[in-house]
Order: sequence, then structure tokens, then C-alpha cells
Amino acid sequence: MFETAELGQKVSKPEFKKQELHLWKELLRIQREVREYGRLQIIIDFAGVHGAGKRSTINLLNKWMDARWIRTRAYAEPSQEERDRPAYWRFWRDLPPQGEIGLYLSGRYSRPLLDHVYENIADAEFDERLDRINAFEQTLADDGALLMKFWMHLGRKAQKKRLKSLESDPLVGYVQES
Repeated sequence: MFETAELGQKVSKPEFKKQELHLWKELLRIQREVREYGRLQIIIDFAGVHGAGKRSTINLLNKWMDARWIRTRAYAEPSQEERDRPAYWRFWRDLPPQGEIGLYLSGRYSRPLLDHVYENIADAEFDERLDRINAFEQTLADDGALLMKFWMHLGRKAQKKRLKSLESDPLVGYVQES
């Protein structure tokens, strides 16, 4: 499925370096306008395969923007408190206020997608979960939020190479002791 989504569009490192300062300034300008306007809430979700650059992208955005006006959250399995509450409570409580930006890793889509890929749920339940996500997001949009969703993907070869390099990095790799 994702092979059809790979558009082959790339930016070389020299080209990125040439545009980097301009992109940085534009991002700060937009963030400042969002803050000054004060009625817009920006929600940016990152999901995708392991090693595709989700964390790196979020780290870069946090480096480039004014951290006072950004909320960054990453989600793992729900805690007992979160399981005792309505399904989207943990996402709702982490939303940025108007005039701020929220960056989210492994949010609403991760569990349904993983359950579907590993065939832990039927197609009907998968569709139902996606419908609930859409309804939640529609509520946010109706309240004036701007939602941006990014699926980070790597081809199988590139992912294997990336994971191998991450494995040797002591800051992110996992070493099993005997």
C-alpha cells in the first residue's frame, strides 16, 4: 500500500541547508502570528513506522520554535487512570490552548493502525475506531483548531538501514545484558 504513496520527492542536503534559515524564520513568524492572534489552536500529529524520523522531526521543531508556546507529547500504552476514563480523555487533556501549538507522537491513530496491521481487530472494528477519531477531530475543527497529520514512512530497505544505525547509537539503541 505505501509503495504507491512514495512520491519520490526528495530534497538534497545541500538544497535543505540553503533553505534552512528561511524555513526557520518562517516557522517562527507563523508561531508568533498564531500566538498574537490567540484564537487558533494548532495540533500536529506524527505517526508512522519505526525509524522513519518522527522523533527527529519533533526534536527539530522544538529546537526551531519558541518552546514557551509548544506542547509536545508522546503516547505509550494508556495508564490505568486513562483506561478508567473516556477513550479520548488523555488526548483531550493534552491539547494546547488557543494561540499555541501541540506536537504529538503516536497519538490517536497508532493503536488502531497497529491492531489492524497485526490483525488483532476485525475490519468493522477498525472502521469504527477511525470513525470515532474522525468525530473527535471534527469536534476540534468545529472549535477552530487546525489539525495537521503526518504519516512518516520508509521503504523496507531504508527502514532496516535506519534501525541498524539507531541500534548502535547509545542514546537510542537498546542493549540487552546477559
